[in-house]
Amino acid sequence: MDPQPPTVPRSTAEKVCWGVALLGVAATVAPFTVLASLGSGRFALVLLGPLAALTALLVIPLFRGRQRVAAALADDRQLLARWALTEGEWLAWVGEDAGRERRAKWQLFAVVLFFSVGIGMFFVWMDPSAGPVVLGVLLGLCAIIAAVIPWRVGYQERHRRQGEREVRIGRDGLRLGRELHVWRGYGARLEQVEVGSGTPPFIEISYSTRAKNQRQINVVRVPIPRGGDVLAAEVVVQLRESLAPPASS
Repeated sequence: MDPQPPTVPRSTAEKVCWGVALLGVAATVAPFTVLASLGSGRFALVLLGPLAALTALLVIPLFRGRQRVAAALADDRQLLARWALTEGEWLAWVGEDAGRERRAKWQLFAVVLFFSVGIGMFFVWMDPSAGPVVLGVLLGLCAIIAAVIPWRVGYQERHRRQGEREVRIGRDGLRLGRELHVWRGYGARLEQVEVGSGTPPFIEISYSTRAKNQRQINVVRVPIPRGGDVLAAEVVVQLRESLAPPASS
């Protein structure tokens, strides 16, 4: 008889969501029971209570799915691969990957800035009185983005330098140091798996998640330790078996 799968503990985020859901239910019921004398304030609770409870209940499956993947990655029997890097390999990869992220984000920022200036100047031409305000707002947003880029990349780089130098890869996600990446459940799917050259070389994994009007692409690069090329190639083959099928024309 196959052993029963281990029970997946609830994460802190999931517990918080259950607490919000219970509070929402209580806020919905209370105006008709213990808070019946509250007056017009009851209507606010009746509106906010169901909204809070429904939102929490919709988010719970997302955290539950991530927790299942995290539990599977903690079980060596369910892994496709597990390896550790030396301190030198890890720090070299952290610095190199931060450089790649920084270049990619600045290239995207250049595109955003170009269109922002173009749109702003068009408004200035159409309406010389109000157009400069539009241009100023767009340039202000660009300035905020420009300030966030080095902070975000720097924070990730510092976080990775202080983390564990271990990689755990499963069929539904991976752990890269302290980072958890999940491409299964709640609309997420694996999109592309490639091997990239660098110091050290890496596996580049692209996966998408649901966004408002389109899918959001996430890219994570997994460093390959010295002597791990064969194992990495096997991981790529196995992950490619899980890729989303191409859309039919």
